[in-house]
Amino acid sequence: MNLFCSSCRGQINPYDNYCPFCGGRQMLSIPGDARPRKIKKGIFCHACSEKNIEEALFCAACGVDLYNKMGAVLYCPECGKKNTPEARFCAYCSFDFDEWFARRGKIANEHGYTGSMIFHEKMTGISFHFLTGKKITFGRSEENYISIPVSWVSGKHAVIDMERGLLIDSDSANGTYINHSPERITEVEIKDIKEFNLAGLFTFPVIKREGLFIFQLGAVLDENLVRNSGKLKEIDQLRSHYYILASGDGEFDIRKMDGEIITPPMDKMEFFTIKVINGYYYFIDEERGMKNYLLLKKNNRLPLSWKITFRRTDL
Repeated sequence: MNLFCSSCRGQINPYDNYCPFCGGRQMLSIPGDARPRKIKKGIFCHACSEKNIEEALFCAACGVDLYNKMGAVLYCPECGKKNTPEARFCAYCSFDFDEWFARRGKIANEHGYTGSMIFHEKMTGISFHFLTGKKITFGRSEENYISIPVSWVSGKHAVIDMERGLLIDSDSANGTYINHSPERITEVEIKDIKEFNLAGLFTFPVIKREGLFIFQLGAVLDENLVRNSGKLKEIDQLRSHYYILASGDGEFDIRKMDGEIITPPMDKMEFFTIKVINGYYYFIDEERGMKNYLLLKKNNRLPLSWKITFRRTDL
C-alpha cells in the first residue's frame, strides 16, 4: 500500500514520523502488514544518526533539516559516525561538513533548480518571476521580457543589467525616471531605486530584501490615455506579476489571502515563504508543516494551488 504526505504528496513510509521531502509531521496508523523501510545506501541524520533515503531533505525520524547544521552533536551524513560539533571534516571518512551544510550536498546539486522560473499561485492569479539571466528588458516590442504594448513606450525602452546592477535607459523617446525625480536617467544603480517609471506613465514600486530586488507595476499615471489606446486590459494584467531579481541569499513572504508581498504580521500561518539559498529555491508553509522544501527540476510535490514553469530570461 502506498502512503503519501498530506502536505506535499510525496510518497512516505508508514514508519516515518516526518515527511522526508517537506518535513511535515506525519500522524499515521501503521498497517499490520507494514515493515520499516530497508535502506542500503542513504543519508545519516546529523542530529539523531538515523539513516534516511538518498532523496530525503528531512530526517524521517526526528524531522531535522538534513542540510541545516544544528544541535549539540554532529553525526556524519556519509558514514553515520559521531563527531564534535565544531568538526569541519569527519574524523572517520573525511566527509566535508562545510560543503554539505552550504547546501551543496548531492540532493541540491542533482535535484534542485537554480535557473529562472515562474511561480504561479492559482487561487490569487498572481505570478512570481524569479529572474537569473544577465539582462531583463522592457519595451513595446514583444521580444522584451516585460512588454508594455503602447506607443509612448519605445520598442526597446530600458534594461536591467543584472551583472552590473544597473537600470539603463535604452535611448528611449520618452525617458526612464526614478524616485519621483523629473530628470530622466541614463543609467543608475538598482540599489538606489525606490521606484522607477517608464515614459512618464508606468510606475514600478520596488521592494528590497537582503539579496533580492523585487518590483511590480503599480500606478498608471494616465489611465484614460492608456484606455483610449485600447491596451488597458494588457496593462492591467501586468499588475498581477512580481519580478524578483536574486543577487544573493534572501527570502520573502507571500500572503495567502491575496498573494501580496508585504511585511508579515506575527502569525506565520498566514504566509508562504520563499527562500533563495546558494541559487536554489526553497518553499515553506508552516500551516501545512512544510519546512525548507527544495524546489526540484521536475516532479515537484507542492500544494495543488501552485504551478511552476521553468524558463530562460536572457532575452
